[in-house]
Amino acid sequence: MFDTVRCEKLDSMQPEQTSEESTLRQVYRLRVLAFKADGLIPPSLSSSAESWRDEHDEHAIHWVVQREGVVVAAARICIHQALDQVPDAQLFIDTGISAEPPIACFNRLVIAPSERGKGVSGKLDSVRIDEAVRLGCKFAVAWTHNPKRIKPVQDLGFRLIEYARHPTAEQFSRVAVFMRRF
Repeated sequence: MFDTVRCEKLDSMQPEQTSEESTLRQVYRLRVLAFKADGLIPPSLSSSAESWRDEHDEHAIHWVVQREGVVVAAARICIHQALDQVPDAQLFIDTGISAEPPIACFNRLVIAPSERGKGVSGKLDSVRIDEAVRLGCKFAVAWTHNPKRIKPVQDLGFRLIEYARHPTAEQFSRVAVFMRRF
């Protein structure tokens, strides 16, 4: 019985693409909530910050999962013509990979602590892969600080390139850096 109820709730939590400013404000707040829950405040934010927005949010394609009108998960992709333009570019440049454009950068996946372990990240990953393919991307990059994300990212066809120190985020002891060709 419990599994049936859980599956029904998960099925109703479908990712939706959004550019609505009020929804994106919820996304920016969720980023801080999720990183604080993990004890990982980015150095660019003060410990009292209530939201996290960066220069890539303007051109990124965003997806959200909502429960009763509240954003409980979010992710984005950015499409670029050169590797040195993607978010956290130095991580990828330092690997020595060459990437044929357009390049999709998978980033800013955040899940509210109450929604973790329910398959939401997989749904957000799937819509981002579909969008990258639809847009004709030839290459994709991603990184994660979360060891639990390594296998799911590999299952999406990404190849683990290396483990590296993040050049600007000291709170991560090491991150897994990935690439995928389409």
